[in-house]
Amino acid sequence: MLSDTRQSMPISLIGLSVLIALSVLVFDLSIPLGVAGGVPYVALVLLGSWYPRKFHVYILAAIGCVLTMVGYYFSPVAGGIEWMVLTNRGLAIFAILVTSVLVAKRKDTERELRELNENLESLVEDRTQEVRQREQRFRAVTESAQDAIISINGDGKIIQWNAAASKVFGHDRHDVIGRSIIIIIPERYRGAHSAGLARVVNGGERKLDGKPLELAAVKHDGSEFPIELSFASWEEDGEVFFTSIVRDVTVRKKAQQELQEALTQAKIADRTKTQLLENMTHELRTPLNAVMGFSETIKQEIHGPLGHEKYREYIQDITGSAQNLLAVINDILDVSALESGVLSLVDEVVEFDRLVEGATRLVQDRAERRNIKIKVEIDDGLPQFRVDPRRIKQVLANLLSNAVKFSHEGGVVRVSARLNQADCPVVSVTDTGVGMNAEELEQAVLPFSQVGRGIVFQHEGTGLGLPLSKSLVELHGAVFEIESAKQEGTIVRMTFPKSRCL
Repeated sequence: MLSDTRQSMPISLIGLSVLIALSVLVFDLSIPLGVAGGVPYVALVLLGSWYPRKFHVYILAAIGCVLTMVGYYFSPVAGGIEWMVLTNRGLAIFAILVTSVLVAKRKDTERELRELNENLESLVEDRTQEVRQREQRFRAVTESAQDAIISINGDGKIIQWNAAASKVFGHDRHDVIGRSIIIIIPERYRGAHSAGLARVVNGGERKLDGKPLELAAVKHDGSEFPIELSFASWEEDGEVFFTSIVRDVTVRKKAQQELQEALTQAKIADRTKTQLLENMTHELRTPLNAVMGFSETIKQEIHGPLGHEKYREYIQDITGSAQNLLAVINDILDVSALESGVLSLVDEVVEFDRLVEGATRLVQDRAERRNIKIKVEIDDGLPQFRVDPRRIKQVLANLLSNAVKFSHEGGVVRVSARLNQADCPVVSVTDTGVGMNAEELEQAVLPFSQVGRGIVFQHEGTGLGLPLSKSLVELHGAVFEIESAKQEGTIVRMTFPKSRCL
């Protein structure tokens, strides 16, 4: 600004210089020779410091020297000694020249300082621009990052918060800058966070720098979610700062949980297969042994010719064993068809009491052998059903067979059918047998699973009846429910949609 000012007023400076030069000359000429001695012309040289260029100073010095000699020649001669006057004039010229050199040197120094200042300003501007560009690049990187990037100072106050952090935590950047980082930390972690922050700020060990951590964080709505966190500490001007990269791992945790559940189910399936082999070995071998044994007896005519009455009993046993074996195979095929989605229903309009009668007949002999009564309770006016009669009969037969199998001798098994308040048909099979607890109930609906490994062979069956019945009922669009309690019995309830009533 000073340089610009000097450049802008050369005419004023010239006028001032002329005025001073004339004033000093008039003063010099008006006093006796030897009094002024030309020293006042130094003031003219000093004006050179206001001129824009260095050679202007030397021009003023030359003018001062010339005017000093003019004053010597034209000043009054009275009162002066010649050698003293000359000496004074010589000293004046020397003072003028020394002053001009000093002023010129000062101008050189000012110029150098001005150039250095301009260079420094240029360097500062370049450095500022470089820092600004780096900051813009860093901000662009952080803003485009998919993970949350958060920086805090040594007091735990948030100083940086990228767009991904807003998305992950639900806080707007303007709402969190300057606030404590504890707003995203669960309360149970805050004590450890404060202690670790204080330790690092006070020069302690930085135990977690660069180490990934799996923790929980808090969203804007107060809900917790799992995160993966890695952070590093850094220093600037003696102050410690921390930058964290945070990733929401909710989806990954869910996938891991689902994978773990799948592995658990796979292990259960593997155990189930082992149990299936044990059950199937027993269930298939028993009727096959009977078939082979009775067939061999008949073949060898051990009891005499084939017309013997005993052989008729064996034929009945062979037929029963073959039917049992066929039922096992059919159940397995039905389960396979259900799992493959290829089993379809053949709907017909039926009277429900006929289905109950047919299913009851299949288990009646076994019930009578154990002195178990089967009671049928069907409400009057129950409408006709539109169902697959073969499949519903199969379901009822399975449920009645289980009820008889697990009831105490002399017990009662009830089959009931009624309309509920929504006019939906509800069919129930109830027994007063051994019952099941919650864990056994959950296991009972798994294919090839039998409740109570300790008594697995005390009751024949593959463990397919209940899960197969559940699938067949649900294939009809009905709801399959089981209620059971230890030593109190079991209720199996099937609620069909109203649309299946006529």
